[in-house]
Amino acid sequence: MTLIRQPKPRLIMLALLLGFFAVTLVPRCCTIWKLNAQKQALEMKKIEITQSNQQLSAEKDKLNSPAAVERIAREKLGMVKKGEKVLMEVQTDSP
Repeated sequence: MTLIRQPKPRLIMLALLLGFFAVTLVPRCCTIWKLNAQKQALEMKKIEITQSNQQLSAEKDKLNSPAAVERIAREKLGMVKKGEKVLMEVQTDSP
């Protein structure tokens, strides 16, 4: 007659506990890893957007100066100050 050893209850409980942790923690660790990667990508995008925002603010401040407004009015809109004369170049077609 051979005796079959029964597994100890503590060993069974430990195996079940380790299995439970493996099933519940591994997916959570994967999720945390993915979220950290996403967070880093978003932080890089935030830095790029912040730099772009600073450049646009500086450009806006520069364009709001009276000298810039005058230059744009003269170049794009053809405006002149009171008392100034406008000289226009006329091109003629010569055969």
